[in-house]
Amino acid sequence: MLAVAALTFAACTLETPSATPTDSPTAAPTTIPLPGGGTVIPGDTLVVYTANADVGAGASPTAGATATGDQAVPARTVHVYDVTQGKQVASFGFGTKDDPPIRAALANGQVITATQRRVTSQRLDGSAPRSIYVAPASGEVLDMDVSADGALLAIVARSEAKNAATAIVRVNYLVSGGRALTLGIGDPRFANFQGTFADVHWQPPGRGTPSFVIGGATDEEGHTASSAIVSVDGAVQVAQPSGPTWLAPAGDTWAVIDNLVCTKGRLAGHHLSVHEIDSDKVIWQTDDATPLYTPVEWSPDGDVLIYATRPDAQSSCDASVQVPAQLYQVDLKSGQVSAVADLNALHQKWYGQALVPASCPVRGPVTDRLQHQAPLCPADSSSIVTISVGGSEVGKAAGPTLTGIVTESGSATPTPTNVPGTTTSANTAMDRRTRGTVQS
Repeated sequence: MLAVAALTFAACTLETPSATPTDSPTAAPTTIPLPGGGTVIPGDTLVVYTANADVGAGASPTAGATATGDQAVPARTVHVYDVTQGKQVASFGFGTKDDPPIRAALANGQVITATQRRVTSQRLDGSAPRSIYVAPASGEVLDMDVSADGALLAIVARSEAKNAATAIVRVNYLVSGGRALTLGIGDPRFANFQGTFADVHWQPPGRGTPSFVIGGATDEEGHTASSAIVSVDGAVQVAQPSGPTWLAPAGDTWAVIDNLVCTKGRLAGHHLSVHEIDSDKVIWQTDDATPLYTPVEWSPDGDVLIYATRPDAQSSCDASVQVPAQLYQVDLKSGQVSAVADLNALHQKWYGQALVPASCPVRGPVTDRLQHQAPLCPADSSSIVTISVGGSEVGKAAGPTLTGIVTESGSATPTPTNVPGTTTSANTAMDRRTRGTVQS
């Protein structure tokens, strides 16, 4: 999908443009989406989120919008709210019915948007768009993710939308625009990969060569797809989990459900375990095979996993998932399991002022199974809700998903150590030197 006509999928291309200081992760300003949000720093702070297009106070939801997340509706809108000015300072759309939205991310004071046909970088006000990748006429973009330092962008795509054998992953330098790596699923390093590429997530920094996890998918009922850890230098480690996985924040462990009863988006199985990715060593597992288990989310430090249990209705998966779930948390350091009485309260304990709340009755998980931002109100994507940061309202929207928070250069407030993501950028596209040109 990401390939051009001349691309050979059986080959790996390691492309190293002439060295430029701007491609150094330490030279590029960083803008990182925050799990949970981010502490609002007094001064110049911009809150960036996406929502269903054409939906705001007094407006109607996009027709047919029933699912959640950036892939749920024919179009999304990027909203930028200036905390200092107390108003929205910019908004622009991405995605159409014929080119559905995939995801939005922040990097170096830019918004990176991905739709089914293309990946684009633009300023925070939507101006100066720069095409990063355009899928071939018959291809499609599946997912994209920005590295924590804002220097690298990974894209998973197919050159032929219906042909799983044409899946590739491509890595671009975001500052210079050069390409760092292209790998096709036909490369010998993926010889043991079951299924096809589906999604991508960068591992946190500090693990040596920058690397990311590729999640797999398969259309074969009862078969589990592989995952792979890929380094920018071209090294590939294929992992064969026994079921669907939920990646931990540190990128070195994941929760796995197997003995599946429910698939196709309603994942549940009779066994839940936590494994080290590299060694497949079991860190913790359930010992009661009677209920159905589904991982929900990780704590920001990766020490606690929340999971849901339901009785197995036996008759059908649909009947099982209609039963209210009981939430539990397991402390992986002690192995202690306890019930979760109030998920909102637990989020507040974990994130404090870094939590971005919305006015839905119960907020869903803060992060999804790949550690991307999860929709703020997953149970209701069509109702208009109020979004708040640091106790201040930043907007009303339907189906909102936090993209990140940007702070202007010069703030002395450090990034919270347990909530990666608050950004200081010297060349934010909407800093005080240029913000006056932004249309609200």
